[in-house]
Amino acid sequence: MLQRFLRDTLLSGSEKLEAVPDLDNEECFVASSTSQIVNQANDERFVVLEDVQLRAQESPELSQWRKHLRKVLFPGDENGQNSFEDRLCVVSDDVFSFFLETATEVNAHIQLEEETKTTRQGALWYEETLPPESILYGLAIYSPLKATRQEVEDVLQDTIQSPLQFGGNATVGQGLCWVRLGEREGA
Repeated sequence: MLQRFLRDTLLSGSEKLEAVPDLDNEECFVASSTSQIVNQANDERFVVLEDVQLRAQESPELSQWRKHLRKVLFPGDENGQNSFEDRLCVVSDDVFSFFLETATEVNAHIQLEEETKTTRQGALWYEETLPPESILYGLAIYSPLKATRQEVEDVLQDTIQSPLQFGGNATVGQGLCWVRLGEREGA
């Protein structure tokens, strides 16, 4: 995931970040030695995520990512920046895949027949939801055929002034998020 993010940031003209080295499945990288998620016992530093214990190591490359991402994700929000920095942890691809499969909340739903209070035929479905602190990214690309870059940026800036809601279940508070635009260097 970080490699793809790195490729996308290069496409957007953002600053060049160094690739984070590969990890084995028993270790993780943390952003700093003062990270709040790091535990220590018997001279061993470790992080526990769900029910997985990983050896904690610091990475100079992750420190560079931390500095870049904290200002991009939480501009002007020192509490948000510090919280992000305190909890940033990078795991191997296999461990990340494991968490995607086992730690994503999945809720089963049914729809009942009003009169009989039995399940309506074909009315069983499942919903997966992201954890509340999830951070997602994407690229916004515009075509100069119908609008200028400035017109597109103005519309986007106006749209993201308040939280947005994506997907269903707005009445129960799901899908509520903040959108931030990254800066393109030299533009």
